[in-house]
Amino acid sequence: MEESKRLQLIWNDWSQNLVTITSIETNNYLVKTRLLNKHDQPISFNLFFDENGTYQMRYQKAKRMLHLSNIKEENLPAGILRFAYMIASK
Repeated sequence: MEESKRLQLIWNDWSQNLVTITSIETNNYLVKTRLLNKHDQPISFNLFFDENGTYQMRYQKAKRMLHLSNIKEENLPAGILRFAYMIASK
């Protein structure tokens, strides 16, 4: 199964469609949430799967960059929400 579809299934089982995950390139995904930033825009960021079997999340806007790494698959749904809330609070 394609990794992005597998990730979407993991997420949908837990989130009730709060997030969509699309593949950008190999091991690089765009996560779009239904959570809104302070400008009422949906929060989106990059999700990377690295060679040691963990995930990383990265968000960059202008000079502001947030990065979260070493996320295990079983913690991915909670990690995605936590990261989206971090973005929303900045």
